[in-house]
Amino acid sequence: MLKSYMYQNFGQKLHSSLIFLTSAFMAECVTLMIYYPYDLVKSRLQTSNRVFGYKSLLHAFQKEISTNGFLSLYKGGSAYLMMFATMISVQFSIYESIIKHIKQKHLEYFKRREAV
Repeated sequence: MLKSYMYQNFGQKLHSSLIFLTSAFMAECVTLMIYYPYDLVKSRLQTSNRVFGYKSLLHAFQKEISTNGFLSLYKGGSAYLMMFATMISVQFSIYESIIKHIKQKHLEYFKRREAV
């Protein structure tokens, strides 16, 4: 969906690899915004629960938010975001570029296959 939007609005202005890279980076940022708090609490439960004294996953979220505020769920998230978002976006842009190249090179084969 994001890739389609970018092609419609910037398709002629930007190289397709840059569109792939930007789309993948933005999608990974959204994913990590949702995933990171869960991963933070899960890691604390698994490794140093005796320090925090969490009873369950729900209790860990409630205690963290009530003690340190909602934004504390994202402490250390910027380094995590930069590492994973960069890695995943490069990986997906390479994948998309390879698929695009293969489809362009073998266009006749794909047209015949779709016709059958």
